[in-house]
Amino acid sequence: MRKLIQVNKIYLYFWVTSLIIILIGLKDINDSNAVFDINVHDTYFVIHTFHAATVLSFIYFFLGLGYWIIKKINGKLISALSLIHFIITIGSFLAYWVVFLFLKTFYTEQELLFMPIDLMNNTLVLIFILNLIAQPLYIINIIISLIRKLNNAIA
Repeated sequence: MRKLIQVNKIYLYFWVTSLIIILIGLKDINDSNAVFDINVHDTYFVIHTFHAATVLSFIYFFLGLGYWIIKKINGKLISALSLIHFIITIGSFLAYWVVFLFLKTFYTEQELLFMPIDLMNNTLVLIFILNLIAQPLYIINIIISLIRKLNNAIA
C-alpha cells in the first residue's frame, strides 16, 4: 500500500500550498476593504490580505525549498520530524480555512460583526503555538541532515 504522504516529495505539498495561498490572496487584490488588523496594546496594524497572503506564500515556498535542497544533495531527513512538521504546518492552514468557512456558512455577515469571534481567535492562537513547535523541528531536521551529509562526505 502506497503512503498517502511521500516524505521524499514533501516539498511539493508546500509548493502547492504556496500557490493556493497566493491564489486566495489574488482574489481580494482590488478590494480595499479586504484588510485585517492586529491590535498590540495601543497600536493597530492594518494589513491588506493580499500582502499577508504574499508573505505567507513565500514562507511556505521557502519551507518547500529547504526540503527540495536536501533532496537534491541526497541528504537523509528524519521522516518522523518531516511528517510532524508537515502535519502541523499544512494542517494549520487547513484548520484555519475549516473554521473560517464554518463561521461564514452558519453565521450571516451581520451576526459576525456583532458576535465575539472566540472560535477564530482560539484557532489562530492554537495554530501559532503549534507552529512555534513545528518550525524548530524543521530547522533541527535540516541541520541533522546536513551534518549527516558532511559526515558521510568526510568518511
